[in-house]
Amino acid sequence: MRELEGITDTWHQINLPDDIFGKVNQQLTDIRIYGITTQQDTIEAPYLLRSSAPKADKTAIDFNILNTSHHGQKYFYTFEVADETITDHIALKFDQHNFDWKIKLEGSHDQSEWFTLLEDYRILSIKNTSTDFQFTTLKFPAANYSFYRLTIPNNKNPNLQHAGLTRQVIEKGTYQDHQVTNMQSRHDNQSKSTHIEVKLAMAVPISQVKVNIKEDFDYYRPITISYLSDSVKTEKGWHYQYRQLASGTLNSLSGNQFSLPPTTLQQLHITIHNQDNAPLTINDVEAKGFEYSLTARFTTPADYFLVYGHTNGVKPDYDIAKFPENIPSSPKTLTLKPAIAVQPTPDAAPLPLFGNKAWLWAVMAVIIAVLGWFSLKMIKNA
Repeated sequence: MRELEGITDTWHQINLPDDIFGKVNQQLTDIRIYGITTQQDTIEAPYLLRSSAPKADKTAIDFNILNTSHHGQKYFYTFEVADETITDHIALKFDQHNFDWKIKLEGSHDQSEWFTLLEDYRILSIKNTSTDFQFTTLKFPAANYSFYRLTIPNNKNPNLQHAGLTRQVIEKGTYQDHQVTNMQSRHDNQSKSTHIEVKLAMAVPISQVKVNIKEDFDYYRPITISYLSDSVKTEKGWHYQYRQLASGTLNSLSGNQFSLPPTTLQQLHITIHNQDNAPLTINDVEAKGFEYSLTARFTTPADYFLVYGHTNGVKPDYDIAKFPENIPSSPKTLTLKPAIAVQPTPDAAPLPLFGNKAWLWAVMAVIIAVLGWFSLKMIKNA
């Protein structure tokens, strides 16, 4: 537990430090705020758990495909958008695989004058027995043209099956870098794979992993990311159990940033499947996570403590979760005192039947008297 300092208002914020996460469960449901009143009553303060994760709002945009044409070795697709709605994403789907095209995207208000939005923008698809990878979403600065024209240089019909125009508004999140204390990489020639062990300074919630590759040529390699979830010591040594977090494709087109479900961990295991290619050179691996905080309400004067680490802690259900609009956006932040281990109350030892020796002597005297009385009675009757 950690005592809270600086409570002056009804609402306060509590920033969770990194050293807490190694002592709470994965879902962070065992956190409580308890208060001790002057009458020695224990009360509970409600809170909301918040994180700095980005929030995305994606809106689909209605459009029509006006025409599909080709000239020479170029295919053209024109889209009409109603009311010049702002868009910044176009997701494409083709009825073919294994292509590598550099496309051009233009915008126009009247189809007489065209303005370039993307040029030599690379889209590709790779599908074989070991890889199924596509990169066919166009991302460009927000635009509000009535018409968009897509040009694909190819000597055969690309067979565009579907195009989805969307506008994605993202409330930018905040990531914090977590220190990597050790990274080891080894190549397994038998399985044609590269294995990377990454160890962090402490157990913290990780939401994103970035693998930085030295090579500047094109590459497309399946990748899996796991974390050390448990370890058991046996007669033959330690047995480590890993649990997969994510899989994807390490490639030269993107930044090789992989989003993970927020997971508290200290050790990562990354596997790159090289197939018949030479292993890549790993410069380093970056691990990032969201920032977490509690927004708590204090209505009764008391000494309050942040308590965590209960083995069977379940998610609390507070009324304030139903009325988030009534919670201040920037409450004053409280200070956390150093952590103190909560000692469980030992079970009371059973009291002896005779805690005082005088009682024992008294019982013995009664027994002797009774035996003496029976002895005298037996002598008289003889």
